[in-house]
Amino acid sequence: MRRIVVAAAAAVVLTTSATACGSQQQPPPSASSPGSTTEAASPHSLSPAPADAVPDDGVDPGRHEPAAWDDASRTAVVDAAGAAMRAFARPDLDQASWWAAIEPMLTPEAQQDYAYVLASNIPVRQVVGSPTLADDTSAYLALVEVPTDVGTYTLTLTRTDAASPWLVSRLDPPEGAH
Repeated sequence: MRRIVVAAAAAVVLTTSATACGSQQQPPPSASSPGSTTEAASPHSLSPAPADAVPDDGVDPGRHEPAAWDDASRTAVVDAAGAAMRAFARPDLDQASWWAAIEPMLTPEAQQDYAYVLASNIPVRQVVGSPTLADDTSAYLALVEVPTDVGTYTLTLTRTDAASPWLVSRLDPPEGAH
């Protein structure tokens, strides 16, 4: 009988403890509570930048002249493609000289891509005709075809605004020329 009384007393204590724990309502954690991982945004951090602020990259996006397709732009992109192809088509140069000639004509991304090209492995040796504008649907991106001794290369050139130079982002060889 004593076991029944002890068991009943234990059951009452456990039930009371469980009910007391379950009935307490705790507020949800707030942004300022010590265990919280979410921080509330300060109203000052959401304020717009001053009108004369320059972005971290140093380029002021609001003060560039928009590019337009005019005769000067068309001539500039064709000339840039021809110059880049002539610089690229120099497998006879040592690696350092070849890279010094072609690197400034490439976009930063293309510089990373073409930095590992060995000049001695380039199949093209000369430009054999005049470059022609193949696609001018955008004033910021153009495709120019350049005839070479191994076929027609297609160069992709880009610019960021009207005052920026045309830079090569890709030199695509003709099919079969590797």
